[in-house]
Amino acid sequence: MAIKLSKRPLPDPAFQAVVHALAISPRKGRAWKSTVHSAVNELALLDAHRPPAERYAGISVPVLVLYGSDSDEFYAVIAQAISAQLFDGRCTAVPGADHGALDRAPRTLIFHLSEFFAHG
Repeated sequence: MAIKLSKRPLPDPAFQAVVHALAISPRKGRAWKSTVHSAVNELALLDAHRPPAERYAGISVPVLVLYGSDSDEFYAVIAQAISAQLFDGRCTAVPGADHGALDRAPRTLIFHLSEFFAHG
């Protein structure tokens, strides 16, 4: 069942969960209340243009696909799906990080990037 906070339903359950959490959270909800209808429309448009993982199959250089181990599960699913399509794709979880790994776990993120660039 799609959440209807605007004229468009959210097609993706992950997007539904995010918008729902923002809408009911007292702390976040107040800040988002006036813009949630716009966010729903923008997320629906983004979802409609999300490329399939197969689109990345033509990339032939080594690629490191990172996701935070504390991120929502769909980030791991997306990262693994994209990595599986790459000629030389490596998928790694950044321990203790969520989607904001650069801000929340910079040393761990830098370690994984350094290892990748040093050893290919």
